[in-house]
Amino acid sequence: MPLFAQDIIHKFELGAGRRLLKTTVGVIAVIALALFYDLSAFQNFSTPEAMDNAQLARNISEGKGFATDFVRPFSLYLLKRNVSTNSFATQVDKTPDLSNPPAYPLVLAGLLKIMPFAYPDVRKERSFATYAPELWIAGFNQLLVLVCAGLVFVLARRLFDEPVAWISAAVFVATESFWRYSVSGLPVLWLTFLMLLVFVLLARLDTNLRNANASNRSGLALTLILGLLAGVAGLTRYALLLLIVPLVIYLVTLPSPQRVALALLACTGFLALVIPWLVRNYSLSGTLFGTAGYVALEDTPQFPGDSLFRSLSPDFSNVIAGHIGRKVLVNLREVISQIPRLAGSWVPLLFLAGLLVPFRNVVTARLRILLIGMLAILLFAEVAVAPTSKPSADGLNTREYLAIAAPVVFIFAVSLLFSLLDQFSGWAARYTVLAVFFVLAAAPLILRFCAPPASPLAYPPYYPPSIQSKADYLTSNDWMMADIPWAVAWYGNRRSVWLTVTHGAADRNSSDDFYSIHRLKPLRALYLTPQTLKSLDIAAISRWRQTEGLDRDWEAFQARVKAMAAALDPAGQNQPALDPLRELYSLAEKHWVRGTGMDWESFVLGIIVTREVPTGFPLRMAPEGLVPEVFLTDSERQAEKTIKPSKQAQKP
Repeated sequence: MPLFAQDIIHKFELGAGRRLLKTTVGVIAVIALALFYDLSAFQNFSTPEAMDNAQLARNISEGKGFATDFVRPFSLYLLKRNVSTNSFATQVDKTPDLSNPPAYPLVLAGLLKIMPFAYPDVRKERSFATYAPELWIAGFNQLLVLVCAGLVFVLARRLFDEPVAWISAAVFVATESFWRYSVSGLPVLWLTFLMLLVFVLLARLDTNLRNANASNRSGLALTLILGLLAGVAGLTRYALLLLIVPLVIYLVTLPSPQRVALALLACTGFLALVIPWLVRNYSLSGTLFGTAGYVALEDTPQFPGDSLFRSLSPDFSNVIAGHIGRKVLVNLREVISQIPRLAGSWVPLLFLAGLLVPFRNVVTARLRILLIGMLAILLFAEVAVAPTSKPSADGLNTREYLAIAAPVVFIFAVSLLFSLLDQFSGWAARYTVLAVFFVLAAAPLILRFCAPPASPLAYPPYYPPSIQSKADYLTSNDWMMADIPWAVAWYGNRRSVWLTVTHGAADRNSSDDFYSIHRLKPLRALYLTPQTLKSLDIAAISRWRQTEGLDRDWEAFQARVKAMAAALDPAGQNQPALDPLRELYSLAEKHWVRGTGMDWESFVLGIIVTREVPTGFPLRMAPEGLVPEVFLTDSERQAEKTIKPSKQAQKP
């Protein structure tokens, strides 16, 4: 056999070629897994945050700046409170975003900029399944899965050894929740990538500083990058700005005379990245974090559900700190119960057990302490800053924080497993335990593949062809009010304001209803989906039926009955002659519907039952009917159907 052939075989059996072969097989396996997952479990975006980030990224990529098509009434409140009347009118037209940090939308903007196809027109598609730009974003996140798996391998090999690295990377790739997040459009994998990168660089920095031959320049560069990474994480979700605290504590405890300088350098990089954005927010809204600074008040007794961000003039006079504390305690109870199943996996149980086992390696021990500190901050963010800890309909926690540290937790958990395997002398027993461990860790993903393919549609309430067809009634400068404004902004590419808490009344000078928004910016359409219609329960119907309002038809009927009674019995002596008329009036009073109310449920019931919009309501056309969605507009089209206006509205 020629010498060079022996060298090649030797490299692939024992040398660098063997590692290259393993890496290539691993990469191919992850790519194949991504393809299989997309074929069996891909679903279009189903969360407001994903669509909000995507529409914002599209605007950035098209040169519109950090402007949003998803308008929150509360954002308008902050703008109006902070600027003059003339400036406010200009800001309303520009609608700067005051809710999202910039990092993830900027990443998606670059991704959408290089997208090789245009945004599809799906209005007339009869067999719509997937929205192509969402596949493109999912592909990017699945690339992050591959990159994160590589970082898990690098970190585990540096802290422990290569067998731990391979199993840790395999467990991460086999965790089903990360694949769900990869197609969700949420920034969880982006944050996971940043977290892993921080730990890899810290492990390298700490190891180098304990090496007398290490270069000071490399330490300075690594520290600056760490500060920038912490800033990027904080500008992805504001609550993660707190991660700079354990990072600085770690740096000032390094075994180096330069540790204070290193900590200051990290803070400098962090502040240089964060401060300009906070100044921008303050100049626009008078707050450092825009609407995100108020999320602790969401879902409290003063602002139940999402009513705070749907309010144009919220009342903060009754805010009580105790209610926020109660919300924190309730969420804390739920989140703590989920920690043993971090990221939907039971593997973190081994991490918790491993906390009782000390490490001889100082760097490994210090990084575990740092991980515990970061988990504490992530726990605080999830229970206090996040509006709710409840998952969405598809099982996703739309405000996931703890999961971004799960890959590092997996590494320490697997290291404990290998420590326990040292108790087995036979290699067969070790491989059997490892195989059972991996199968159990991958069981949710395996079961997902065994299940029948899921529908990619996130309906109800999101059906992109229907949303695009309704957005087509508006021009690019028009505004729509909707209960799913994030979807109208993303799929319809039209500016949509979030449904106010009440629809109000035209004859009342309210500051927090449909008409208050309409006075700021004329609304050309109203779009109500099953998101609102599903709330039409018995209580809503009863409340609407018992709240009687002004009804010109009923008043005319009463007047006509009185006139007929006077004609039948002018002298008032022949009462039996009026009995049939009394019965007729009694039946009419029993069955005549005169319901009203200020909430949107009453509004919907009124127009469905009486085929009549409230007096003074400016949107009276139903171009696509009233079932299964309510869509009203003021546009004039040949195909439209007109809902009967009230008698008062017909008067000149």
